[in-house]
Amino acid sequence: MMSKTLVISTHFKENLEKATLPWVAANAALAADKEVTVFLQGPSVEMAKQGAVAGLRSEPFPPLEELIGTYRESGGKILLCGPCMKAHAVDPEAVLEGAEVAGAAALIGLADEAAITFNY
Repeated sequence: MMSKTLVISTHFKENLEKATLPWVAANAALAADKEVTVFLQGPSVEMAKQGAVAGLRSEPFPPLEELIGTYRESGGKILLCGPCMKAHAVDPEAVLEGAEVAGAAALIGLADEAAITFNY
């Protein structure tokens, strides 16, 4: 059984470095053959809007668009905090394909199952 990694992201444009680090860690975990879920909360739910990360980069890391694209192509799962989506006016119809809305109960379940949890 593949070990699970949970990466929690809570930042976006207000701290681009902290918005980038979860995707770096998530991609590294996928490369290490882990089952990875990124859970977006607070302002980070805005990253799930189609086109929202275009042109955003925190040097020396790759652009957010590239990191998220690689993560999705490698089979990583993205969950979005439902109440946070409402708070940040993120339309569920306008999010990245495959991203799912979830609540606190799902987050707690993931944390219980994860071998390791990263929080940014």
